[in-house]
Amino acid sequence: LATVAIAQSFNAMASGLLRGFALPAGIIVLLIGHGLNLAMGLLSVMVHGVRLNLLEFSGQLGMEWTGIRYQPFAETVEE
Repeated sequence: LATVAIAQSFNAMASGLLRGFALPAGIIVLLIGHGLNLAMGLLSVMVHGVRLNLLEFSGQLGMEWTGIRYQPFAETVEE
């Protein structure tokens, strides 16, 4: 759904530019906007695949995840 919203946004930006002397600018906005949207969509496929593989196989590689445990309803006391 986000890609649809991005595409509609670039279409709306370019719609005012597709008349008269601003026509080349409108075409450039459409090409760059939809090209960027397509590139982000293709990149997301690779990023999510790498992320899932890293999480699935990190235990077999001896990796240990560290950090602060997420406790959304825990009461914290500042010292």
